[in-house]
Amino acid sequence: MKFSWYSLSLCILPFCSFASANVPIPFEAHYQVHSGVFKIGGARYTFEHLGDDRYTLKFDSEAKLSPLYDRRNITSTFSIVDNQLVPERYIQDRKTFGLGDDYKEQMVFVADMQKVHTRYKGIKQSFDYSNMTFDPLAVQMQFRLGLINQTQESEFTYEILKTQELDTYTLAKRQVEDIEIDAGKFKALRVEVVRDSKKRQTLMWFATEYDYLPLRISHIENGFTLIDMQLTHFISQESAINWNAESK
Repeated sequence: MKFSWYSLSLCILPFCSFASANVPIPFEAHYQVHSGVFKIGGARYTFEHLGDDRYTLKFDSEAKLSPLYDRRNITSTFSIVDNQLVPERYIQDRKTFGLGDDYKEQMVFVADMQKVHTRYKGIKQSFDYSNMTFDPLAVQMQFRLGLINQTQESEFTYEILKTQELDTYTLAKRQVEDIEIDAGKFKALRVEVVRDSKKRQTLMWFATEYDYLPLRISHIENGFTLIDMQLTHFISQESAINWNAESK
């Protein structure tokens, strides 16, 4: 069985607070993850305000399905001005067994020169980029800002730089529907990653009444739910919210 926490991190978007705002206040959010009927691990997002318009988003994960395991620590630093995110720095440290190679990845975005300098598995490379080019974590926040500010687009397309490759991702808004997860029942906007092949699907649900709080992410290949990730615990650092599945 093959699963990729890196691919999952591209699909999962950062949590917001339960207060209406153009940018979410600091938070910590926890997930429980299954592959098929097996519980394989968990993940945590941490969003911090560094001061002025600068922020950092962290993603820490650990997945185990004996003897396989995958651990990742990822950090993206960026600024947000007029609802537009400007990436600054990206760092990823991966340790794994049976699912590929251990590696470290770094990216530095130089806005004045429209260049991004990367280092991946010890190899250095530079790329040109535009204001729609993001690292895998920064793009998540940019998409979420579009939902919060109620832009009218039905699809959002971004260029993502990862492991020294530029890829284009399109996310499409689908219908609003009722869902039930570990944390409770919600009205949710369903979003899907647009792909040419129907053999792979990535579906996401966002709480429409809570500033598009991400509720559930499912990645399906050939009819099998490879990854199913659900909110279990959420802490908003400034509004004293401490919410978990056991207290619903």
